[in-house]
Amino acid sequence: DKAAGAEVLSGPGAVPVVLEDRSDTWSHGVFAFREEAGKFSDAEVSVIEEGPVRTVVRAVSTFGMSRMVQEFILWAGTAFVDVRVKIDWRERLRILKLAFPAAVSDSTVTCEIPFGAVERPADGNEESFHRWLDVTGNTPGAGRYGLTVINDGCASADVLGSEIRMTVLRSAVHAHHTPNELVDGEEYAYLDQGEHELRYRILPHSGDWRDAGAVRAAILLNAPPVGLVEYRHGGTLPPVGSFVSADCVGVQVTALKFAEESLTGASPAVILRAAESHGRATDAEIDLAVLGRRIKVTFGPWEIKTLRIPVDVSEPVTETNFLEE
Repeated sequence: DKAAGAEVLSGPGAVPVVLEDRSDTWSHGVFAFREEAGKFSDAEVSVIEEGPVRTVVRAVSTFGMSRMVQEFILWAGTAFVDVRVKIDWRERLRILKLAFPAAVSDSTVTCEIPFGAVERPADGNEESFHRWLDVTGNTPGAGRYGLTVINDGCASADVLGSEIRMTVLRSAVHAHHTPNELVDGEEYAYLDQGEHELRYRILPHSGDWRDAGAVRAAILLNAPPVGLVEYRHGGTLPPVGSFVSADCVGVQVTALKFAEESLTGASPAVILRAAESHGRATDAEIDLAVLGRRIKVTFGPWEIKTLRIPVDVSEPVTETNFLEE
């Protein structure tokens, strides 16, 4: 991290690690996977794209009969690295993780949960998380510093000390329940066999996950803007605009739709749902430009608010619930 003058990792990162996993389909009674079977190796590295907007570096590595392709995308002017992954997985009774040894001490582990975040111990036990997981601690010369790993569907990881190991694939036997034991020579169906694709984002940062904008970065990875090409024509809209925006980075607008009652012929209104995502009480101003309204809203930590907003600006904005009662 040249801006912060910090080394992000204490060793090789994004390393595919293979661990033994002899547990049943649901890993009953197993809280950690630490017995290493080996790592993907013999990587062939090449630059496959290089230009003013981005550079893409491809690494192809193997383990046993399995093969992995990781494409590291370095975008100009951004603080993160995107990674596209393709895996042909042929292992059995093993688990695949990607390891990221963050170069920090005295680390705090924070995991996203739906509409919130929670701290978890860095004890090497398997833990669930939502779209992002962060390790923040102290690093020489840069003070408080951390690493956020964002995923698009890998909802489990472990952190031991300051090393993140994100769980990618797991090849237990399908529908195998302890205390039943596997029998040699029997034919079984193993999970996660064959080809898989995923994406993840590596986001180093000064400060903590809030300073990094982890929530926004995770949303953009999982629900990127979709560009539509349109031929030139006349119109009344400006060249730049927004349907809705909030002036507080910790407030996320999560839904904007017509009110259910509007669909039955009642006075037209829209429903806007927003959530506080930094765990801090805050005041926000939401600009609903599409209706020509600006709304001031007070949020408690992690609070979700659902607002009914009439199209008629003379009618007041009211708070409702998920059922719009």
